Amino acid sequence: MRGLDWIDRCCRVLVAAGILTMVLAVGGEVILRLVFGVSIGGTSEIARFAFVWLTFLGSTCAFRQRCHLSINLLADLLTPRWAKVLDSLLCLLILIACYYLLVYGLTQTQRTWTQTSPTLGVRMGLIYAAIPVSAALIIVYAISDLFRQSGEIWRGENHKPVGNIERETEDKIE
Repeated sequence: MRGLDWIDRCCRVLVAAGILTMVLAVGGEVILRLVFGVSIGGTSEIARFAFVWLTFLGSTCAFRQRCHLSINLLADLLTPRWAKVLDSLLCLLILIACYYLLVYGLTQTQRTWTQTSPTLGVRMGLIYAAIPVSAALIIVYAISDLFRQSGEIWRGENHKPVGNIERETEDKIE
């Protein structure tokens, strides 16, 4: 688990760096245009590329922390054990979806590897690489969750699956 926590921390740092990059690129461009009447080429591409990467890496962080959008109506009606079974099935579905994202993301990355962005000349494959990287990380996290949940189901632990942050808070309260 320590390795996964380290990967999650790295993703969070990269997401924060992406947000900072976007703010600096867009904010700097606005200030330069308004104050000095000049424009720096490539700032919109920098912001766009940072947005792509932070979106995909942010989704991996959200999945890891169990903060992603979910509908808990059915899970709330189930017993804790069956809620874990349902959550495991959802992890399997996410694994399947991420497998396809990984395969087709790699294909798209390879197809666009020789193309370059118009202003900065960045290989577009580097931008599209956000798809398979994110999919691979979510696959690793989902497999980890499946092993953890199957162990909890096997041991008969009776608490419903919740996000890591909420679980830590609940543990402290009890």
